[in-house]
Amino acid sequence: MMKNKEQMMTILLMLFFSMSHMSCNKDVEGTLDYSVHYCLLDENGDESTSFHMGEDIVFELTLVNTSDHELKFKDEREFILSAFSVYNSSGDYMNTAAVNVLENMHPVSVKPGESYQKRQRWEREPLPPGEYYSPLTVRIGNKTRNYITKFKVH
Repeated sequence: MMKNKEQMMTILLMLFFSMSHMSCNKDVEGTLDYSVHYCLLDENGDESTSFHMGEDIVFELTLVNTSDHELKFKDEREFILSAFSVYNSSGDYMNTAAVNVLENMHPVSVKPGESYQKRQRWEREPLPPGEYYSPLTVRIGNKTRNYITKFKVH
């Protein structure tokens, strides 16, 4: 029985050290860095957080590659996990800006120092007056980041 416990401990320690070694390895993806600007634009193309009911609302996502490596994706859905959805201040889902918001099925490449921009117009029924927010989740390599843009409709 003692020998089995020692063998089990040895196996567990080996497993622990191999897993901790794997988590310390940094591959190229682990060193990728980026910044995101997520905002809303009014009908003049200016950044805004206040809109009149029925006024055009455009969602704008800008991804800037701040790393030394090119960011490559098979399509937008690989790095934009959720975007352009609207919730009211109570957290109730209102809708997504359009039917196919992540429609770019082509490869996306962003070189160091360059940016990728996606704009999406609100194509649904006008939002009634109230306070809203739009969450965004972006994942690149092993980094997932969440953003929230708050806005009002009068």
